[in-house]
Amino acid sequence: IKNELNNIAKYINNCKIVNVYGGEIITKQFRELKSRPQIIVGTPGRIIDHLHRKTLDFSKIKYLVLDEADEMLKMGFIEDIETIFDYTPADRQTLMFSATMPKRIVELAKKYLINPELVTSVGSEMTNEDISQYYYKVNKENKTEALYRLLNIYRPTLALIFCNTKAKVDQLTQELIDRKINCDKIHGDLPQTTRLDVLNKFHNGIIEVLVATDVAARGLDIKSVEAVFNYDVPEKAEHYVHRIGRTGRIGNIGYSFTLVSKGEVRKIAEIERLTNSRIKKRNIPTYERVIDVRNEKFIDEV
Repeated sequence: IKNELNNIAKYINNCKIVNVYGGEIITKQFRELKSRPQIIVGTPGRIIDHLHRKTLDFSKIKYLVLDEADEMLKMGFIEDIETIFDYTPADRQTLMFSATMPKRIVELAKKYLINPELVTSVGSEMTNEDISQYYYKVNKENKTEALYRLLNIYRPTLALIFCNTKAKVDQLTQELIDRKINCDKIHGDLPQTTRLDVLNKFHNGIIEVLVATDVAARGLDIKSVEAVFNYDVPEKAEHYVHRIGRTGRIGNIGYSFTLVSKGEVRKIAEIERLTNSRIKKRNIPTYERVIDVRNEKFIDEV
């Protein structure tokens, strides 16, 4: 976000923007904050740390923006957000952004905003028409093999794989590395600096496949992601919108593939209702088909 703001503000004289987040040396942030920046971009925990240390003063801020507001207003974060609100003047303008706004989150937002207006920038289609969506019925124990075959058939330049838990991200990443897939992982238990390093490598194509949890991949803006794989069907239909929105950006064609085990099929129908779109059913390619495609690709490369 800081990088995007720098692009927007590059013709504004003396516009200083500073990042504050955990995992980075705090003394570096002290030095940057002393330059009296106009814009602070930060994570709730580190912002509160600076407020307590009095290295940040929010008594005169004009605007407070919550990105990924639906996540920020959930139980894990809400106490931190309330603490930050307490440090800000009552006449500030507050803006909340999110790809999805469940009803309970909208109700909660009204508690913190004064006469808020809801601005919607999407039509009846919640998902991008440039994304081809497919799902595959597969036994839980065969999901890694199915994923491996799909990666070999489609050979996306960059691919994002989503799992529902950090433990599954760890396990799947190792299984793919064992199968010689060029991949790495991000999730909430990894230090912020490690996550940034992995994301940078993914952005530059050094890593071709990134395995992630929903929260870790929020707000990810990598323009060349060709395919999103849902190793696990998301626990909530709104998460599906966030996940597949990582591909098909800025007019590019994208693909989403969801692996559905027994008992998860009903979730596909729920997602279709929410997104007002159809997810086509396909069969996992046979091993022989994978070999044929790999040989064809190899001959092309030669």
